[in-house]
Order: sequence, then structure tokens, then C-alpha cells
Amino acid sequence: MTSRATKNGLFRYGDGWGFRVTFRDPLTRQRREIKRQSQKWTQKQARQAMLEAQVEAEAAQAFGSSKQKVADYLRSWVEARERLGQLKPTTEDTIRRHVEAYLVPRLGEIRLADLKPAMLERVYGDLLSEGSLGKARRPAGEGLSPKTVRNVAGTLHKALSDAVKKGIIASNPADQADKPRWDRPEIKIWDSETALAFLAWSYGNGDEMFPLWLLAFSTGLRRGEVLGLRWEKVDLVSSTVTIDETRVLTRGRGVIVSSPKTKAGIRSLVIDPYTRDTLALLKDKQEDTARRFGFRAPDLVASDLDGKAIHPTTHTRRFQRAIERAGAEVIRLHDLRHTHASMLLDAGESLVVVSGRLGHSRPSTTSDVYGHAMPSAHRDLATRWGDRLEHGLVKRLEQGESTRSK
Repeated sequence: MTSRATKNGLFRYGDGWGFRVTFRDPLTRQRREIKRQSQKWTQKQARQAMLEAQVEAEAAQAFGSSKQKVADYLRSWVEARERLGQLKPTTEDTIRRHVEAYLVPRLGEIRLADLKPAMLERVYGDLLSEGSLGKARRPAGEGLSPKTVRNVAGTLHKALSDAVKKGIIASNPADQADKPRWDRPEIKIWDSETALAFLAWSYGNGDEMFPLWLLAFSTGLRRGEVLGLRWEKVDLVSSTVTIDETRVLTRGRGVIVSSPKTKAGIRSLVIDPYTRDTLALLKDKQEDTARRFGFRAPDLVASDLDGKAIHPTTHTRRFQRAIERAGAEVIRLHDLRHTHASMLLDAGESLVVVSGRLGHSRPSTTSDVYGHAMPSAHRDLATRWGDRLEHGLVKRLEQGESTRSK
């Protein structure tokens, strides 16, 4: 099939579209061409594919060869992933911090080809004992936690894996480098009595944040999901809330609106009648205040009475002050989510249902985090096993008695 009418690298391909991109190969120094087409592509889809190919080509030119220094490669790698839209803003901030504060200061001047597993292990050890050498340097002797070091190692491993895929280096030295041991910390949660006592105190003392504490406790929403929930996504008739936006705090950009962490995070949840009625009263109060003071009613559920959105840090601080005033056991705001999940599992709710409610990508994630918090499930298992064991032993004993009587 012939192509026709090229324009800005795009061309018609039968009933579809294609593109052509040329660039100079950094290894052979020869000109190369990327040409792709599809009968099913629209012009918009071909343009998007061409953009991705251009970024791929530019990244290859920037990455260069294994003689390139680690600093140059890592910065080009982050830039390429950002341009391809592979990173959410919060993830991009984290990866840039890993690169600039922890990896470049220690490995930046080394050539990619010279990286060895022992070098990486030494860096991990230094991070444990000393922390950052970048702009955000910590006080002397204040190292990073094992979990943070493992996250930094994960960023480096991914970057070097991509270098292997692109043929820049032959193997990934991070594959053979040992990372610090890290055991998942025990989740700190409230029992039902403590949670209900806190909510009763909040309601009884006129805490303006009571509806938001109740919403978090009864749904397991993350902080960013509560703060990003718009009234248009709250259906007070069907008693559902739809989660498709978050408001999160980033280091370099302040508070931004983003999508949930994963596709599974975009979900609709049924809420109980009490939470629904509490949200309805909050909406009425916000609208009444807006009318009386002459400003537009807020779009966000998590808004102060002046209509302004609640800042993430302010939201967390208010929770900590509230539990201190209530005299409740101190937990983090995120632990309301853990409390919700643990109480559902303890009540015998299925792992699949709880996973979907939390917005986890797969039930195994829920099991990894909350497996220890399923005492009722373990009790049921023990009971079923005990019944089976007892039945088997009784049957065997009866058979023995029958044989001896003969």
C-alpha cells in the first residue's frame, strides 16, 4: 500500500495515517529513520505516536553511549519520561529528588560503563548513614530510612534497566547490588471504640471538620482524594461518591490537581446513610454561608466556610489537633484509611471487595498491607480446619474400632 501527502512528518496510509521521524544514531553516528503507520490510526493518533517517537529519538541522542556520565544520563532519562507523560507530578518530584539529592552527588561523575554493584552498595550504605549531599542536605549523621534508600535504589534500577533496553549498557549493575533490609512497619490503627469515641467528640464539640473525618473513616479515602472530591461527584440520591481527582502537595509545584495513583483508584463508592446525610448538611451549610456573604458556593467538599479549598498540610494539622483535644490515641491522618480497611476485613468482608473500595490495583496489594489485620478470617480458617481435623480423626478411630471388633 502506498503512502501519500506527507505533512510535518505525517502522511496518509490508505484509510489511516502514519509518520516518519529521522535522527542520528548516537552509537553509529549514522542517520536513522523511524517510520510507522496503521490503517486504524486517526491523524491525532499518528501525531501522538510521532511525538513519542521523537522523544525516543531525542532521548537516544541525549543518552549517548556507555561513556556518558551517570549525571547526564539520569537527567536525560527523567526528562524523557516526563515528556512522554509517563510520570505523575508527585512521582516526578520524588524521582527528581532521588536523582539530584542522592544519586548525582555520589555517582554523577562516573561513566555508565564503569558502574559496578559494589559501588551501588556503597552508595546505599552512605545514604543510610549520611543522607543527602544535594541541596536538601540533612544534618551531619542523619541518614535516610531503609525504606527511603530502597526507593532510591528502585529509581536507579529502573533508569539502568532502560539503559539496557536501549543498548547503552550490556547489563544492569543494580541487579546484583544488595539493598538495605526493610520490614514493613506494623500499621497503627484505632479499634472501633476509639474511632467512634473520636467521632462522637468531634460532633459533640462542633468540630467543623467532623464531616471530613467521618467521610475518611467510612470510605478509606486518601487525604488527596478527600481534598479533591467535588460536589458534582457526590450523588446524594444514590448515596455514592465518585473518585477521579486528587489534590496533592508537591515539593516544586505546590498544591496540584491530579488523577488517582492508578486506574483502579478511579472508582465509585457507596456511602452509608449517616455519612450521606452528614454530607448533605455540609453542602447546605456551605451554600447558605455563600449566599449570606455573597460569594460563589465552593466546588470542593473539603472547603472552609469562606469557600477556600483546604490546604493538605492544614488538613493534616487540624486532624492532629483534634485527636489531641479529644484525648484519643495519636495516629496519622492516613491511618483512618488503615482503620477503615482493617475493620472491614475483621468483620469478614472479602479481600476483593475491600481492595476495590480502597482503589488498589490488585487484591494482593491489600493482602500484603492488611493480611495481619484479618483476625476473623483467621478464626474462620482455624474453625474450618479444626472441624475437618476432628471429623477425620473420629472417622479413623471408628474404622480402627471396627477392625479390632472383627
